[in-house]
Amino acid sequence: MVIDLKWGKRTQVEKLETGSAVQLAAYAAMRKTEGRSAETAYFILQNQQLLSEPGGRLAGDARMQGTYVASDTWSAVVEALVRRRDAVSRGMLEAPGAAGDEVRSSFSPGGLAVAPPCKYCGFNVLCGREGAR
Repeated sequence: MVIDLKWGKRTQVEKLETGSAVQLAAYAAMRKTEGRSAETAYFILQNQQLLSEPGGRLAGDARMQGTYVASDTWSAVVEALVRRRDAVSRGMLEAPGAAGDEVRSSFSPGGLAVAPPCKYCGFNVLCGREGAR
């Protein structure tokens, strides 16, 4: 099991619903043993709620279950990375959201799109959260 402790709930619910819980998926992939990824959940400290992936051992105790399991999210991350790497090798560099268009997180078997801005780092111009100076 991988249980990630978070303070607030809203962002984690959105990540579980859209399949964009990349950090949880990465943790599960690192813990992968015998061909099976670890189950994942968020524990929300602010209100003592458990948010889990669907169908897992913690799902019955969870306040909310997500839509995607961590192993599917990780597969989509890898697919998205391969696509981006191929685009860069062809000389194409994409920055979704940098042109002011709205990008929403979405999951597909062909890859994962994670909406900017994440609001977690100081690279506001790089991701498009802030215009170039």
